[in-house]
Amino acid sequence: MEYEDFDIVVKNFMVITKNDSCLVTASDIWEEYNKHPFTKGIECGTFNKEKFRYYLI
Repeated sequence: MEYEDFDIVVKNFMVITKNDSCLVTASDIWEEYNKHPFTKGIECGTFNKEKFRYYLI
């Protein structure tokens, strides 16, 4: 049974907000996004600015 009303989703008698539901649904995608070389480069400081500049222009 599923019931949606404004910002609350009820699934199997467990109440979670729609925001939490979206976070759970997208968690695998978010995890892979954070492993991407571009993202890791920004995080680690190994980001190649010239390649990014070429991409933008």
